[in-house]
Formats: sequence, structure tokens, C-alpha cells
Amino acid sequence: MCYDISAQLKTQLSRAKRMGDQTAQKEITAIIEENHLKDIYRASGFEHPHCIVYDKSSTFVARWGLIPHWIQDEKAARKIENSTLNARIESIQEKPSFHEAAQHSRAILYIDGFFEHHFRNNEAYPFYVQKSGQEPMIVACLYDTSTKFSESVSTFSIVTTSANSFMTDIHNKPEHGASRMPLILNTDQAELWLDTERDIDELSDQLEIDKNLGLKAYSVEKIRGKNSLGNTAKAIEPKQYQAFQTLF
Repeated sequence: MCYDISAQLKTQLSRAKRMGDQTAQKEITAIIEENHLKDIYRASGFEHPHCIVYDKSSTFVARWGLIPHWIQDEKAARKIENSTLNARIESIQEKPSFHEAAQHSRAILYIDGFFEHHFRNNEAYPFYVQKSGQEPMIVACLYDTSTKFSESVSTFSIVTTSANSFMTDIHNKPEHGASRMPLILNTDQAELWLDTERDIDELSDQLEIDKNLGLKAYSVEKIRGKNSLGNTAKAIEPKQYQAFQTLF
């Protein structure tokens, strides 16, 4: 699963910077200021942080936890947003919450990394996962926009897929079911994902996780409970536990 991410603002701006679009960068900077966005060093999806996401032609701010446009009231929206933090790539077309978005509202999010727990001797140890070169990860998302509330609200879900061997070693609790990870895309895959002219059924083979993705991970301070550091830079600093002699 993917319930905790790190996404500093400079990373979330990666697409506009990569394309060299100065106008887009200024517009996004205005979006950041208008929405009072801050660096995300560690945020839980259950906190529903706002992030900068991109579809094929636009950049906008969306809140994590997809609320389908057909949800009618705030109470129902609050109920569903905790169950739509992730969308399984294998079943998104079967789920009412994701069906339309899977074909018409695909997006990407740039993150620095994500957090996952490793289990040893009945204890859970949080690990921070990032690319070996620390370059941004491009993560597949779905989004929707609702106009049924007091103001228009855009929300998103992070798409997940079966874990590669690296992540299977980290996310290793059998009772949680088969290990999952975010659907991390290379730049070519990202463009395919954003092209909603392409049916999603045609893309499955082309969106497989690269076996040589090049991930690294290290243990960090607790991300749950009273000892959690919250959204601070220290949340992504290494924390060595006696249970581990080496890192992943």
C-alpha cells in the first residue's frame, strides 16, 4: 500500500521545470502561494494533504483521497475519502469510485519517496523508500472533481501495483496480503498514462514496474503514534534500530 509520502515543493514542480516552461512555473508558484502549500517531508493520506498534480494539459492542486463526482454530500465524502487513498491498477475499472477516472482522469504526482513498514519479531519498523539517485519518483494517480459542495474540490488517489522483489522484502507481513507499491513510472510511461485517448486496458504491459527501478531504503523514526515526528525534515533522516545490522 502507499499511505505515507514525502514530496517537497521543489519535487512537485518537477514536470514544469523539466519542460522548461517558465510561464507554467510562475503559475504553479502562484498556486502554491494561493493554497498555502508547504513542503511535505512525511504526510499520511489519512491527513488528506493537498498536492500539485498534473494531467495531460494542466496543473492543479488536489487533496489526497479521491471523492467521486457523484458523491452528494459532505458526510458521504468524508466517509469515502479514507478508502480511496490507493487504487489497485488491476481492478480500477471494476470499482465504481475509480471506473470513470481510470479512463478519463489520469494524472501524475512527483514525490521524493514513500514510507512502508517492515516487520521483524512482531515489531513494525518504518522504512523510507526512494530512488538510489534520489531523483523524483513519478507516481500514477487518478483524480476527480466535485462541484456538489460549497466550492469545487479536486481529489486524487495513488495507483498501486504488485510489489517488485525489493519492496516485497520490506513490506513483508503475510496477513496484510500480497505486497503492494505505488505505480512508479518512467518519463515515457508517464506520457502513456496521461494519454486518455489510449484505453487503459491497452497499457497494462507497458506500465509494468521496471525490475531495475533502482530503489534504496533505510529505517526512520516512527511514523505512527505519539512518537511520530510529524511533517518535519527529521522524519526522513535515518534511524538505526538494533534489530537491523544492515539497511535495504
